[in-house]
Amino acid sequence: LARQYAWNKAVADFDKGSFERLVVSLPRKVLTPEDFADLPHTFAAAGVALVYVKPFPGGRIDGVSMALGANPLIALSGRGKRFDKVFFALLHECAHVLNDHWVSSPRLHEGGVEYVAGEQDIEQVMNDQAASWIFPDGLSMVGPLNQAATKDSAAVHGVSQALVVGHLQHRGV
Repeated sequence: LARQYAWNKAVADFDKGSFERLVVSLPRKVLTPEDFADLPHTFAAAGVALVYVKPFPGGRIDGVSMALGANPLIALSGRGKRFDKVFFALLHECAHVLNDHWVSSPRLHEGGVEYVAGEQDIEQVMNDQAASWIFPDGLSMVGPLNQAATKDSAAVHGVSQALVVGHLQHRGV
């Protein structure tokens, strides 16, 4: 379905260096859900097709990266409907693309499990890479944990407050 959605979209030749620069900049450029609107065009300019595929009822697939001819394709489901989760799924799939995983096989992510035989350890490596783009030096909080502190931390890191809160929740804080 993702390939059907993407097949007729104009996508430049894949430029891995350009795409990597784009991905590294995303956490400081995509600060609201509305900022997702231009990403398909921005990704296409770097040679990566980006599409949205509505989540299937009962499905737990967040994203997939695969080949679309000679170009990478990333499809997101938006499952969970939370900015931090959808954005992290996007960065996770970008990590797969930058590590050339899209060339050999689709990488489906369902409930935090990656479905590519024999390569389960790669999932955590891609998560770590995605997190490093958001918080290159890690996330540290000073003082009491409250809305003001998460807002201040987001400002210091230049990212959305939702990414700070989501990261803290993921860490169990």
